[in-house]
Amino acid sequence: DTNYDQFCQCGKVVDKRLRELGATPCQAIACADEGTGLEAVVDPWTESILTKLANAYGTKNNSSGGDDATVAQETKEEEETPQSAAVEPRIPVDETHTPPISATAETDKDTKETKAAEKSETPTPNTTVTTQPALSTEAIKVTAPLFILYGSATGNAEHIAKALAETAKKDSAWSSDLVQCMEANDFKKKCLPTWEDESKSSALLVVTSTTGNGDSPENAGRFVRFLKRKTTAPTLLQNVTYAVLALGDTNYDQFCECGKTVDKKLRDLGGTPCQSVACADEGTGLEAVVDPWTDSILTTLAQAMAQNGAASTAEETKEDTATPPTTTLANGDVTPKSVEPAESGVATTASPGVEMLKALLKLKATDAVPCIETSELPSLEACTTKLSSCTLVDLDTPPVEEEKEEDLAGLGAKSASTSSSGFYYSAQRPFGSTIRQARYLTHLTSTDAAHQVTQQYMPPNGQEAAQKDWFSAASQVYNEQFPLDGSDAAVAERNGKRVIEMTLTLPDDYSLEYAPGDSLGLLVDNNPEAVEFILTMLKNNQSIASDEQQMKSDHFDGTVREAITSCIDLSSTNPVQPRLLRGLAAQCAVNNDDKAALEYLASKKGNQLFQIMVQEQRWNMVDVLRNFPSLQSQMTLEILFALLPQIPPRYYSVSSSPTVGRELTVTFAVVDYLTPALLKGGRRRIHGLATRHLELLCSPFLCQQKQDGSNNIGAYQPSLRIFPKPTADFRLPPSIAQPSSKQEPLILIGPGTGIAPFVGFLRHLQALDKQSQLQAQTMVEGTWRGDFQVSPEDDQTGATEESSLSANSNNSGGNSNLPPVYVFFGCRHETHDYLYRDELQQYQKQGLITCLFTAFSRDGNSNGKKYVQDCMEKELMADLIVNQQGRVYVCGDGNKMAKDVQKTLADFLPDGQASLDQMKKSKRFLLDIWS
Repeated sequence: DTNYDQFCQCGKVVDKRLRELGATPCQAIACADEGTGLEAVVDPWTESILTKLANAYGTKNNSSGGDDATVAQETKEEEETPQSAAVEPRIPVDETHTPPISATAETDKDTKETKAAEKSETPTPNTTVTTQPALSTEAIKVTAPLFILYGSATGNAEHIAKALAETAKKDSAWSSDLVQCMEANDFKKKCLPTWEDESKSSALLVVTSTTGNGDSPENAGRFVRFLKRKTTAPTLLQNVTYAVLALGDTNYDQFCECGKTVDKKLRDLGGTPCQSVACADEGTGLEAVVDPWTDSILTTLAQAMAQNGAASTAEETKEDTATPPTTTLANGDVTPKSVEPAESGVATTASPGVEMLKALLKLKATDAVPCIETSELPSLEACTTKLSSCTLVDLDTPPVEEEKEEDLAGLGAKSASTSSSGFYYSAQRPFGSTIRQARYLTHLTSTDAAHQVTQQYMPPNGQEAAQKDWFSAASQVYNEQFPLDGSDAAVAERNGKRVIEMTLTLPDDYSLEYAPGDSLGLLVDNNPEAVEFILTMLKNNQSIASDEQQMKSDHFDGTVREAITSCIDLSSTNPVQPRLLRGLAAQCAVNNDDKAALEYLASKKGNQLFQIMVQEQRWNMVDVLRNFPSLQSQMTLEILFALLPQIPPRYYSVSSSPTVGRELTVTFAVVDYLTPALLKGGRRRIHGLATRHLELLCSPFLCQQKQDGSNNIGAYQPSLRIFPKPTADFRLPPSIAQPSSKQEPLILIGPGTGIAPFVGFLRHLQALDKQSQLQAQTMVEGTWRGDFQVSPEDDQTGATEESSLSANSNNSGGNSNLPPVYVFFGCRHETHDYLYRDELQQYQKQGLITCLFTAFSRDGNSNGKKYVQDCMEKELMADLIVNQQGRVYVCGDGNKMAKDVQKTLADFLPDGQASLDQMKKSKRFLLDIWS
């Protein structure tokens, strides 16, 4: 019980002594907390422990030979155990201080003992198990290189990997020159030569997230494809000891799929895991798995390397691993030399952040913020990666010529397009598209704001000097025209629900291709107001001239303004985590009160207030600097680039068909909402970084919806950086293109903006239908060029073709090969957010849609709210899915809608959830969801 000081002490002592006496653990100790419910740990442990114990015993006995089939089956069983049993056991959360996403709450003594126990973590069943007592890392020196690869879409995996690399360089069994951290796609140059040399051993750590519904991040896609490739040598990784940390979200069906795939393929290629893949869930808080994993993995990996003979244990190696003197804190954290203690003395006027925290704690203005023990704070090594190696030079400085080797194979592999023209587009090589058209899909949305912005503040075409003033003025117009509070709640709700369809140009040479169901990646810049704030801060405190000095680093070469605008993520809330606040307190706080407040918010004790004050109010980096202004004087470019990730791309579903012109349409909801009220400060209005900017840029096009001719766009062509993001499975079945194939029904379930890819499906089917009719018409109307006559009884083609056309005209608008289509759409109000209403109803009239089902949840249904799953009839759905082998597509909200739909369908199927799982395996149930 965590209410007691010595939590699980007896079990920990038993586990420790068993290891010391030579016993081999089959997994780390599991600690169940009676205070929060024993079942959370006990149930998954009892369900999986006998299988894991038998697998470990069987692997040990088979290490000298045995039945390969038995070993393979054991490996398969290990991979199929529940996620809760596959990851490192989670230390239970102290519910009295933290909401569900908080890190674990243990005493300092317990934490040390747990880490000590984790240092002797046991390999998975594919690993050769020995009965040697675990070696202390103080006696180990690993001479093999350590490669740390990351696949990251939002920056989380990248931050974890880089922080781990810095820890490995400073405090591990590896010397700093042996540690390399990189994007997973960079493996070919830096890792492959070592892996291909059979005389060399190496260690490998992979930290990767999962995007979409089981896809790999773009900067890891090439690495994953290489592992899957049949031509990759089956023993390539026979000298590699590795571990995988997978980041995911249980709201998605394919939880941590990329990490699990990497782990399996590394095993298949001969790699030796030092422990099972660890799966961290963003839905409940990554820290619960990430923190224990990063605390112990270097020790576990070093011990495995030593047992495999890739490390030395000689006493004299201690001299070689000496590190420069550092200040060690109470919990073992290392304080960087650049961190100066906060100045003592009388504090000046309290900062807004300190005042807010004291008010939430119900403290007086003269009271001090409670001090936090170091053991309650995130590890300092996890808070800051290595300070950026960027340098500043004047623009008139002559450039230094550098030789650059072009990786032609890598260039082709970076392609996210299936084009054969030789031109490829990706996040690193985006296409410069222009906006061609835009319209509101929400029916009651006024275009008055767009008219006013177009008439008074015509958006500039790339003129940076005008960007900030234009953005601020245009934003103010939209805020005034679309108030989110007031006496009329219905109007306020409607104002916050705005959906836009935007049409973009594509290259004329067909070098960017896509298919219905794909997504489009969009690269965005920081909010111009945030950029100006940071540039002013750097100028006032660091004397940095944003437009006159150039910043050079490993990944960027341009002016300081360009770097702040396009590189680091200033505007998103995701980077502002407890570890960032701890890093700011250590690196920049020169005011005692600010330092204490930041540490309190970063601590386990302050996690609940962190949720209320920071997360619920959607603070970004600029908000932190404004609320704790003493940080600004010490904030440098190096610290900014060390603490913040790159701006992640935004992805939107394509709602067009590639067969119609060289244009592409995407559909997006404008993010615009109010935070909960906090103290007396009212509610903050939050805008999406990308969607707010897109709405402003689209203003001249949105005006044209009234078609009153009052606006002349002229040469206005706003540019956007885009790239395709193909999907592997969420596409129309291949049989669509095969006229002789039997077509199974398509069941399309897409409430809200989830309807967008299905509109793309329908537009594509319509285009195929028109092509089929044109081909049939050409066959019938062909010109006879002979000079003799054919008797009517000899001419049988006309009747046949006429009959064929007549039959076609009664099925799906003319093409008998098109499948039956059942569409389920839902929204709140039919009069406002029934997206694509006219198009869907027209498709139904044409026969392209067989049945259209709609649910409007807020339109006063007598039986309560009605959602898409409530439109489903058991007999119809069972017939379509079971008897006709229909394919089900679900797109939209993954937090609730997708789960409710799956539960409803499972109730309709003969074997319930088992039938649904089988459909997923056979690609007949497909998801494209987000949380």
